[in-house]
Amino acid sequence: MIWGLTISYKVIMDINATKNELEAKAYAKITVSPNNLSFKSTASSKTIKVTCSDSSWTVGGGNDWCTITKVSNTSAKVSVKANTSDFRSTGVVCVNGSNVATISVTQEVLLDRSKLVTAYKQITNSSCAATCAAMCVNKSPETLKNDGIDLEYAMWSTIATKYGYKSTGPDSTSLKSIYNTLKSGYPVIVQVNTGSMEHWVVVTKYSGNSTTLSAADFTCIDPWDAKTKVLSSATRYSAPNKAVVFQKS
Repeated sequence: MIWGLTISYKVIMDINATKNELEAKAYAKITVSPNNLSFKSTASSKTIKVTCSDSSWTVGGGNDWCTITKVSNTSAKVSVKANTSDFRSTGVVCVNGSNVATISVTQEVLLDRSKLVTAYKQITNSSCAATCAAMCVNKSPETLKNDGIDLEYAMWSTIATKYGYKSTGPDSTSLKSIYNTLKSGYPVIVQVNTGSMEHWVVVTKYSGNSTTLSAADFTCIDPWDAKTKVLSSATRYSAPNKAVVFQKS
């Protein structure tokens, strides 16, 4: 009888030990470092450190532009595709049983319309606006002048119509409005100040986090010297004031 009780006790102890082992395995803590990843607009990957006493942890989450793969028992790789649409965010996870470690992922956007524009330098001190229009129709200021365009007084619509484009504006603008126009597929002619000494540039590109727009994240071509520069460094820059958009008819 005592022998039977001893066997039963041993069986119970073995069962409890197995149960405890399984529970410990199911709830092994899992952590990741870092748990926030920020990517530039280009396709790239980053490796994160995973800490877990159970090597059978798995990964999950993501979508068509962001994926996560297990690299080893102590690391995982998060990869993103190039982003030319809009700033975006998502989450991926490392999982062990009911324990989940989440990695937040954000990616900047690149809106590049520079291939639609040809850089030119203004040929008179007061022809920055017409030179910007020339850039957008891919004609030199000299060509416009030879075609009878007055580089200092011509209307936007006159230049646009002459070369098979249509123009909108000038309208009041902001960094958000410029961003949305680039997103729609067009460069933007922007007046970068106010007052009698107005100056215009062509904004061709944005790269950054669209939730916190900064003039330093926009790229423009400045007709004063035909150089590509950040918008905040444009000649006489103070803030975006008005904008004009040329679209092919």
